[in-house]
Amino acid sequence: MARIEGVDLPRDKRVEIALTYIYGIGLTTSQKILVETGVSPDIRVRDLSEADVQKIREKIGMMTVEGDLRREVHKCADSAWGKENCPRSWSPSWCNQEVDFVACCWASSK
Repeated sequence: MARIEGVDLPRDKRVEIALTYIYGIGLTTSQKILVETGVSPDIRVRDLSEADVQKIREKIGMMTVEGDLRREVHKCADSAWGKENCPRSWSPSWCNQEVDFVACCWASSK
Protein backbone atom coordinates (compact mmCIF):
# COMPACT_ATOMS: atom_id res chain seq x y z
CA MET A 1 0.00 0.00 0.00
CA ALA A 2 1.35 3.42 -0.97
CA ARG A 3 1.40 6.01 1.79
CA ILE A 4 1.64 9.63 0.69
CA GLU A 5 1.33 12.64 3.03
CA GLY A 6 0.09 10.35 5.78
CA VAL A 7 -2.71 8.89 3.66
CA ASP A 8 -2.85 5.20 2.73
CA LEU A 9 -3.97 5.12 -0.86
CA PRO A 10 -6.46 2.35 -1.69
CA ARG A 11 -4.57 -0.44 -3.46
CA ASP A 12 -7.25 -1.43 -5.95
CA LYS A 13 -8.03 2.04 -7.29
CA ARG A 14 -6.46 3.64 -10.33
CA VAL A 15 -3.76 6.03 -9.16
CA GLU A 16 -5.60 8.95 -10.77
CA ILE A 17 -8.56 8.35 -8.46
CA ALA A 18 -6.55 7.22 -5.43
CA LEU A 19 -4.69 10.55 -5.24
CA THR A 20 -8.02 12.31 -4.67
CA TYR A 21 -8.16 10.62 -1.24
CA ILE A 22 -5.54 13.19 -0.17
CA TYR A 23 -7.18 16.33 1.21
CA GLY A 24 -6.59 19.17 -1.23
CA ILE A 25 -6.16 17.05 -4.35
CA GLY A 26 -9.06 16.74 -6.75
CA LEU A 27 -9.25 14.92 -10.05
CA THR A 28 -7.78 17.79 -12.08
CA THR A 29 -4.83 18.22 -9.73
CA SER A 30 -4.32 14.47 -9.66
CA GLN A 31 -4.16 14.38 -13.46
CA LYS A 32 -1.66 17.27 -13.53
CA ILE A 33 0.57 15.53 -10.97
CA LEU A 34 0.60 12.34 -13.03
CA VAL A 35 1.38 14.16 -16.28
CA GLU A 36 4.23 16.08 -14.63
CA THR A 37 5.69 12.94 -13.04
CA GLY A 38 5.19 10.76 -16.10
CA VAL A 39 3.15 8.15 -14.25
CA SER A 40 0.28 6.51 -16.15
CA PRO A 41 -3.11 7.47 -14.68
CA ASP A 42 -4.52 4.04 -15.56
CA ILE A 43 -2.14 2.01 -13.40
CA ARG A 44 -3.45 0.60 -10.11
CA VAL A 45 -1.85 1.73 -6.86
CA ARG A 46 -0.75 -1.85 -6.09
CA ASP A 47 1.20 -1.88 -9.39
CA LEU A 48 3.12 1.36 -8.78
CA SER A 49 6.86 0.99 -8.56
CA GLU A 50 8.70 2.55 -5.64
CA ALA A 51 10.25 5.03 -8.09
CA ASP A 52 6.77 6.12 -9.24
CA VAL A 53 5.59 6.54 -5.66
CA GLN A 54 8.71 8.58 -4.86
CA LYS A 55 8.13 10.89 -7.86
CA ILE A 56 4.52 11.44 -6.78
CA ARG A 57 5.59 12.06 -3.16
CA GLU A 58 8.13 14.67 -4.27
CA LYS A 59 5.58 16.47 -6.44
CA ILE A 60 2.90 16.47 -3.74
CA GLY A 61 5.51 17.51 -1.16
CA MET A 62 5.76 20.85 -2.96
CA MET A 63 2.03 21.44 -2.52
CA THR A 64 -0.04 22.49 0.49
CA VAL A 65 -2.20 19.45 1.26
CA GLU A 66 -3.60 17.43 4.17
CA GLY A 67 -2.69 18.79 7.64
CA ASP A 68 -1.09 22.02 6.44
CA LEU A 69 -4.06 22.85 4.22
CA ARG A 70 -6.53 21.96 6.98
CA ARG A 71 -4.70 24.29 9.38
CA GLU A 72 -4.77 27.07 6.78
CA VAL A 73 -8.47 26.63 6.14
CA HIS A 74 -9.31 26.51 9.85
CA LYS A 75 -7.12 29.53 10.56
CA CYS A 76 -9.07 31.52 7.96
CA ALA A 77 -12.37 30.32 9.37
CA ASP A 78 -11.29 31.07 12.94
CA SER A 79 -10.18 34.60 12.08
CA ALA A 80 -13.45 35.21 10.26
CA TRP A 81 -15.36 34.03 13.33
CA GLY A 82 -13.25 36.04 15.77
CA LYS A 83 -15.08 38.57 17.93
CA GLU A 84 -13.74 41.60 16.06
CA ASN A 85 -14.31 40.10 12.60
CA CYS A 86 -17.47 38.09 13.00
CA PRO A 87 -20.50 39.73 11.42
CA ARG A 88 -22.63 38.00 14.06
CA SER A 89 -20.87 39.93 16.82
CA TRP A 90 -22.13 43.17 15.24
CA SER A 91 -25.67 41.98 16.01
CA PRO A 92 -27.39 43.32 12.91
CA SER A 93 -31.09 42.55 12.67
CA TRP A 94 -30.66 40.25 9.63
CA CYS A 95 -28.06 38.01 11.32
CA ASN A 96 -29.02 35.37 13.84
CA GLN A 97 -27.35 32.25 15.16
CA GLU A 98 -29.11 30.04 12.59
CA VAL A 99 -27.65 31.81 9.53
CA ASP A 100 -24.73 29.96 8.00
CA PHE A 101 -21.25 31.45 7.59
CA VAL A 102 -21.43 32.13 3.83
CA ALA A 103 -24.80 33.87 3.97
CA CYS A 104 -23.76 35.89 7.01
CA CYS A 105 -20.47 37.05 5.43
CA TRP A 106 -22.15 37.76 2.09
CA ALA A 107 -24.75 39.95 3.72
CA SER A 108 -22.16 41.78 5.84
CA SER A 109 -20.12 42.68 2.76
CA LYS A 110 -23.06 44.60 1.25
